[in-house]
Amino acid sequence: ADFTHEMKTPMTAIMGYAQMLRSYDLDKTEREQAVEAIHNEAKRLEKLSLQLLELYVYQNEVVDIEKLDLRGIGEQLKTTLKFLSEKYEVQYSVDFEDETVSANQVLLLSLLYNLADNAFKASNPGTSIWLYSKASSDTVQIVVEDEGRGISKENIKLITEPFWREDKSRSRKLGGAGLGLALCKEIARIHGTELAFESEKGKGTRVSFILSKGGAEK
Repeated sequence: ADFTHEMKTPMTAIMGYAQMLRSYDLDKTEREQAVEAIHNEAKRLEKLSLQLLELYVYQNEVVDIEKLDLRGIGEQLKTTLKFLSEKYEVQYSVDFEDETVSANQVLLLSLLYNLADNAFKASNPGTSIWLYSKASSDTVQIVVEDEGRGISKENIKLITEPFWREDKSRSRKLGGAGLGLALCKEIARIHGTELAFESEKGKGTRVSFILSKGGAEK
């Protein structure tokens, strides 16, 4: 039912604006608005399709786990997250320790980017998010923390379910389909770990997961 709803909304908009272009003598501004709306909704459908494909692949593929320099991962993230920081007017810091972890580089970067993207979207302009690590004897805990809207306690257990969103209208406005955290959950599972959420309404969210130090077999 959720999937059908996600498909129906942009398809209805696309067909409606296409019918306007076919049937009415629109002026230049109206035509441009209709074309822009069709383009935006088509992009939403494309993103939804790609995310569903990713989710399927993660659930059915075995990936290579390698030794990664966590500080090097952090340096890549700093560059990647700059755009989001400017877009949402939210400051950020990445402070990863000089450790080697056992992970897949592409998927780990995707996981961290998605968690950071959620943190930026949940934050008000002028606030901050933090990405950091805490090492123990044989593992490294990685944390993404914000001071944003937070999640109600009764909904924390639901947030990694596909298509689930606490604030549906706001998420859709920001372009979300409710698949981001479902993908994050699968990437964590592939790495033999799981996401842990700590949150309170109006006081922000802390998401963490644990990786083995470099070279340990999963």
